[in-house]
Amino acid sequence: MTGAPPSTDLTKDSMMPPNEKARDRRTLALLATSAAAFAMLQTLVSPVLSAIQQQLGTTHETVSWVLIAYLLAAAVATPVLGKIGDLVAKDRALRIALSTLALGCLVAALAPNVTVLLVGRVLQGCGGAVFPLSFGIVRDEFPPNRVPTAIGVLSGVLGLGGGIGLGMAYATLTSLVVQAVPATQTGTVSGMNANIRTIGGAVGTALVTAIVTADPQATGSPKESGFVAGVLTLALMATAATMLCQLVPASRQGRLPRPKARCAFRRT
Repeated sequence: MTGAPPSTDLTKDSMMPPNEKARDRRTLALLATSAAAFAMLQTLVSPVLSAIQQQLGTTHETVSWVLIAYLLAAAVATPVLGKIGDLVAKDRALRIALSTLALGCLVAALAPNVTVLLVGRVLQGCGGAVFPLSFGIVRDEFPPNRVPTAIGVLSGVLGLGGGIGLGMAYATLTSLVVQAVPATQTGTVSGMNANIRTIGGAVGTALVTAIVTADPQATGSPKESGFVAGVLTLALMATAATMLCQLVPASRQGRLPRPKARCAFRRT
């Protein structure tokens, strides 16, 4: 009896020139590093919010905007730069997003007060466009059989900032979106996918902050019951989201068409 034929994906990978494989690995490493910078900034300040509050002399409500402003800026910039990437060039839009992110880090690091810090966080939030732009570059530059794996790697980077479960869920949804839309709309549609998640994060942050700080102690610190109520609220929201995901129709299996127009990412 003849053995089973080798996997199509493995056959295609073995036929790729070594220089193409190395170039794809370098591209993916660069995109993953860019995505990791944004993902870590998303929750990097959470453990030190109390220290920021004390050093800048602000309140619990005001310091919560250090997270909210970041998410709201990402909600606006992500679909806008994703669309620009589809219309002009994804690599140029990616440079804009990363430059704005770097400028925001500089402003936030030198902030003398909470107002300047919020400005820096807004600039950092504009870096959220690295995700849809990276997905678009992967769609344009990688062989169709390797696109889902590369998207999974980039989405998994979210686990650095938002938890492993969030990274897995985002990887699944993004892979479904990228495979279902035309190549010329990858940045726009995946940007809206990231945008919805970001808006939800901003609304959830504001909601839980209001619940936790609704009934403070005499010292001004939140009571333990506030944290319990916040966790229960998040648990209910996660349960509702899981139930809604069951309504998503199964994706059609198919090959990703190789786009005719390639971005200038490799030529730079």
